[in-house]
Amino acid sequence: MLDPVDNQTRFPINKDIFLTRIRTQLNSKSAGKVTFLARDRMAALEKERNLKREGAVTASSDPAKQEFLGANYFLTGTLQGLSTRTSKGTSDYILYAFQLIDARTSAIVWEDNAEIKKQGLEDAAYR
Repeated sequence: MLDPVDNQTRFPINKDIFLTRIRTQLNSKSAGKVTFLARDRMAALEKERNLKREGAVTASSDPAKQEFLGANYFLTGTLQGLSTRTSKGTSDYILYAFQLIDARTSAIVWEDNAEIKKQGLEDAAYR
């Protein structure tokens, strides 16, 4: 399951981009060992399940059976930033850290990070 990324930087960032990239990489490289749940699509999934149970649409499996999976892992992350301003300009260091957490044990089973540093005479725009 995807858990929201915590943006602790001063920058407005579309945090979902990071989770989407990591999810697609894990899906493409895990050879079916990792499955992500489409919890953001639950309303549509429940509607389709109910239509199958009512017989309004056909089902390829038993419509009476509970088929939604529970989460085994959570993919989450934190964006952290450190900004400094001097007479020479503005400098920002940003650390992107992501974790895959076992939902049963809370063990971190995978973790990775990336970092960037921006520096310029002007503020955040770095023109």
